[in-house]
Amino acid sequence: MATEVIKPATDKRAESYTLLLTRAQELEHLNVRLKDSLETASRDSERFQETNAVKDEVLAFVAHELRGPLTTILGNASILLNKHNALGPSTVDLALQDIQTEARRLQRLIANLLVLVRPEQENSTPAEPLDFYGLVRTAINEHRKGCPHRQIRLSAKETEILVVGHRDYTEEVFINLLSNAEKYSPPAEPIEVRLRRVGDHVEASVLDRGPGIPTAEVDAIFQPFYRSPMTSSQAAGLGLGLAVCKRLIEIQGGHIWVAPREGGGSEFAFALPSAGRLSRSLQRAIGAPSGNPPD
Repeated sequence: MATEVIKPATDKRAESYTLLLTRAQELEHLNVRLKDSLETASRDSERFQETNAVKDEVLAFVAHELRGPLTTILGNASILLNKHNALGPSTVDLALQDIQTEARRLQRLIANLLVLVRPEQENSTPAEPLDFYGLVRTAINEHRKGCPHRQIRLSAKETEILVVGHRDYTEEVFINLLSNAEKYSPPAEPIEVRLRRVGDHVEASVLDRGPGIPTAEVDAIFQPFYRSPMTSSQAAGLGLGLAVCKRLIEIQGGHIWVAPREGGGSEFAFALPSAGRLSRSLQRAIGAPSGNPPD
């Protein structure tokens, strides 16, 4: 007796349709991945081009900024070496002053560049209580070395002020803000520095009588390499100082801003956390002044 096994009929068209649908889904998935990869590559290419453009701009700026001071330093040094016997004392002093001024300019440029490229996590120096009024006076005295004819007025309702921060960073901010005010203030106008306690922070302001900052540029002014069209022809620079100030203040847990000054000019200000007051014994130990400072 013969036995025959009968298999169920298979719908070849259904199998083909299922296979095609699976392949189509796989192709669609691959197409999405390819599209994402192309978009990523396009963004990377744009960022690379932008980075290259910024790099070229930075190199051009840095080369320009370095060339001037180095030319002055090398020129004066060459004269002093080759003709020092024929030069009078006043000429020698002027040459040395030029060398010192331009060396400080180079030092400031290098310090600013290092701040911008140094990762914040490399900051291992712990914050500490600082004699804020004394620190500000130190920064003002440092500024006066290069600009002895500028009048600077320091005012504060109290001088026994402590802030929590980093001494070098805070001094650097003050020196940069004073340098910025020096660039844009008319020669006969004083620069004013004001300190005051506001809640649990201490605010410091540097006020000038320069051309001011347009409202539309208030945020951009703290970006690296940004220079206002209104003032870019008035003074040389890379547009690094204010970006450095912003970075250093934010590292210390503070904030910085700019506002128009009544009567013309700008007020650049920042706030750092307060740490209370100096004790009388600490004041005597560090030689801090007591009472209100003169205007």
